[in-house]
Amino acid sequence: MDKIMNGAKFSVFLEIEKKTSKFAFFVLMEEISYLLLGGNIGDRMEYLRQAVDLLRRDAGNVTALSAVYESEPWGFEDPVWFLNQVAVVETNLSPVDLLAVIRQIEQHLGRPPVRDGYQARTMDIDILLYGKHIINLPELTIPHPRMAERMFALAPMAELAPDLEHPVLQCTMQCLRDTCSTLTIECSTLTFPRGEGTERGKGGG
Repeated sequence: MDKIMNGAKFSVFLEIEKKTSKFAFFVLMEEISYLLLGGNIGDRMEYLRQAVDLLRRDAGNVTALSAVYESEPWGFEDPVWFLNQVAVVETNLSPVDLLAVIRQIEQHLGRPPVRDGYQARTMDIDILLYGKHIINLPELTIPHPRMAERMFALAPMAELAPDLEHPVLQCTMQCLRDTCSTLTIECSTLTFPRGEGTERGKGGG
């Protein structure tokens, strides 16, 4: 099992497990995962805070948080924009177990049942990266398949880890952010001094 930590070998291992219907994962050490948090219903900032607290409790050590970004809804129309933030989490959970914890957190924070297409939600948490692993399962794809198309994901990623390479695209987060095709989407950095009001300035697009 000590040979599966390499991204390519880990993917092969997963394919073997899929064929045998075991869906087994073995995590031998803590992995650094990058999670994208976002929501556009209710007190958006408070939901972000609660999501981070729950990740600390259930998923692992939250070692870093990006600034908070505001972005137009992606894939559907809604008058309320999203607040987005990337959390860096050191976890000993497997990718599938981490996904299960994320689903529980989303449900706890009142996310509506998932349906086809995009919709407004209190909290959505996506696994952008899980170490350098490349994972393809029916319920989970890592790196996130639409990560490189979304400025609201790339802006905070480039802020936190500009030199980190995408395991598939072999391009740094800063490079992806600079060449993102969704340049029409505005991402604005929000600061909340003492939790009162906002100061809005250009931040991600």
